[in-house]
Amino acid sequence: ASLLTSAGVRPEERVLFLLRDGIHFAAGFYGVLRMGAVVAMVNPDVKPDDIAHYVRYVRASAVLADASLVDTLRALPADLAPRILVDGAGEDCPFPRLDEGLARASPSFPHAQVHPDDPAIWLFTSGSTGLPKAVVHRAADFIFNTEVFAKRNGVGAETARLRQ
Repeated sequence: ASLLTSAGVRPEERVLFLLRDGIHFAAGFYGVLRMGAVVAMVNPDVKPDDIAHYVRYVRASAVLADASLVDTLRALPADLAPRILVDGAGEDCPFPRLDEGLARASPSFPHAQVHPDDPAIWLFTSGSTGLPKAVVHRAADFIFNTEVFAKRNGVGAETARLRQ
């Protein structure tokens, strides 16, 4: 959350995720939710030509992306100017590196005050009838799904605690 705030991301803005599963995905995901911004997840294997569409569609204020997308991100149109952080990039990467930013970021950050009906996560349809469209999930949906997952997988009060 502190890394994204220092990059200029504000609550309720959307952060486009083009990341593979891993610790940086999880840190970014929960950081975005903690600061009250909105996660917009897209498969990092999306066609390079579609990335500009997603950035424009979600009006992304930031993009967290896999290093394999650096050339595509570098070629984004000038009218799209999201802040870009790249995961797994080498020293020659033209964008700030997500791993370095997370290493410098403060672990303490106050939880944003969000309403249960506030948007929290945008997931996308398959695009079978055209371009993929966002399905917006509320903050309450995330809490509900986490609780159901925990109950079905034997996670109880002694092993986990959920806050609303």
